[in-house]
Amino acid sequence: MIANLREGFVKGTAEERIALHKNNVKIDFGGTRSAFNPEVFFYPIVFTVVFATLIVSISSRIRYHYERATLGVIGTLVFLLLAKTVYDFVKSLRLKADLSMRVYYLLMFSFTCCLGWYLGSFIYDAQMFPFYSYEELKVYHEIDPKTQSGMRYTDGGVVYFAEGTTLKRDMNACLKNDHHYCVTPIVKCPFDDCSDFKSDTGSYDYFAVGKDCCGCPEGEFRCGAWNNPLAHGGLRLLGNEDLLYYRLAVKQWEAQFGLTSKTPLFFHWDLRPQKEAQFMDDLGYTYMIGFSLCFGVLQTMFAMLLDGMSVL
Repeated sequence: MIANLREGFVKGTAEERIALHKNNVKIDFGGTRSAFNPEVFFYPIVFTVVFATLIVSISSRIRYHYERATLGVIGTLVFLLLAKTVYDFVKSLRLKADLSMRVYYLLMFSFTCCLGWYLGSFIYDAQMFPFYSYEELKVYHEIDPKTQSGMRYTDGGVVYFAEGTTLKRDMNACLKNDHHYCVTPIVKCPFDDCSDFKSDTGSYDYFAVGKDCCGCPEGEFRCGAWNNPLAHGGLRLLGNEDLLYYRLAVKQWEAQFGLTSKTPLFFHWDLRPQKEAQFMDDLGYTYMIGFSLCFGVLQTMFAMLLDGMSVL
């Protein structure tokens, strides 16, 4: 066999290559007399496919509509694959065959599943879930905060306010609780005169919000596109852990200014809110592709390093 290995291209097992290295037998690859180990490329491909499949499926639209079922199916498949890997590892311990390769495969496959699940959840929570939610909600144009109650637009996700709408930044309020939760009313100022911003409905229902972008209690509101005079739209704040704090900030605003907000709606003030929502989807897919490519490259480099150390 040694003669055949020295002659050129070979595909010996991991244990055979380790045995030859221990006996100081130099293995050459093809005509250049150097060994080729297909596992150096095969295993990184397997791990990368599993990793990419996990982050894509966990952050998919199917999960948004059927979250429990989707996570249940993915979790079951991951469990079965890990169980098969553990079974092969225990079997190799009994047979004392390909032990080093099995240890590497078990550890790296477990790491791949954990990292893929974590990054898939990160992409879903940060980018894809908000985008899917905005797609489910409606887009409204020409909302007049002076004459139209917030009750009419509780299903709005992306909104554009009527011309002359601005932020009443000298009437902001904030709630301090580890972070500064800032709110300021969105009002319609006729003829750019905000001395007459009173709501015809008797309720102030539209608020621009932001976190850690105002001083408490007297600082100015500096959140989102606050300094862009062309901005007159917003992305609806979706239900999350911050919503309660913004509601409490509005309660504080009501007490501070003696005004009423019956159906407060919260928005991130933005120049192009619809494009901002679409950008979340684009960024999510960029993360998926980027993470998968980086993972594949790093896996290949790591496998080549271990192969050089005669571990694979």
